[in-house]
Amino acid sequence: MVTILSEMSTFLRKEREENGALMNPDVRIASAIGSELTTVDYLMAQQQRTRNINFLNDIFNTVDCILTPGCPITAPVISEKAIKFGDSDSSTSMKLMRYSFLGNLTGVPSVILPVGYDSQGLPIGLQIIGKWWDEQFIIQVAVAVERLVEKKKPRVHYSIL
Repeated sequence: MVTILSEMSTFLRKEREENGALMNPDVRIASAIGSELTTVDYLMAQQQRTRNINFLNDIFNTVDCILTPGCPITAPVISEKAIKFGDSDSSTSMKLMRYSFLGNLTGVPSVILPVGYDSQGLPIGLQIIGKWWDEQFIIQVAVAVERLVEKKKPRVHYSIL
């Protein structure tokens, strides 16, 4: 988290100064937190990143890919107020990103695809995580899984074509 917040804050520094009020509240909060992190915080996070990469290397010596849920929850309802004014719900944001952190932190490739639906018809995703530089393999796995699952058009659908 420290690595991502630090890098995001540094990248967005000029944008935050010039157009911060136009940013989504979650982005403004995360960027503000990232701007308060120290060099020591960042270096310690890089050491943790290295430990995570080594851990994944050990795992990928025995498996071809890792399967996780795409998200621990299905898509949350977006209120009318949030559409107009933006919204800050860090708890939900953290839930939505829970399983993507590994790839973001370590650089392993991953793909998420719908594999089912909840009781409200919202898609449930599966994440396939592969070895570094082995994107072709996870895409092949995704294509094979995709052939096995039922596909439904969402109840609310906007065609952009």
